[in-house]
Parts: sequence; C-alpha cells; structure tokens
Amino acid sequence: MLRKLTAYLKGSYQELRKVSWPTRSKLLRTTGIVVVGVVIATAVLGLIDAALIRLLGFIIA
Repeated sequence: MLRKLTAYLKGSYQELRKVSWPTRSKLLRTTGIVVVGVVIATAVLGLIDAALIRLLGFIIA
C-alpha cells in the first residue's frame, strides 16, 4: 500500500513538472475576460428573468 502511494505521488509530481504554467500577465488577462463574461451573462439572464416575471404577471393577472 505504501509503495503504491509513493509511486502515485512521484508520478503526480513528475506530471506537474510537465505543466506549462501561464505567465502573470496572461493569467490576469484571461481572468479579466472571464469576469467580464460572467458580468455580461448575469446581466442578460437578469433581464430575461425580469421580462419573464412581467410576462407571467401579465398572464396571471
């Protein structure tokens, strides 16, 4: 059991060394893009939700 765990941890470490980590500027840029996308999606879904609530209120009333 200990051998398997040790082999697993060594293999995981070797794979992590192969990872191509992004630079700080690329990371900040992509994070900004994601944040802007989330804000836009939230606004659109909020507008759709408000429109559907009004429509449902019109239908029920």
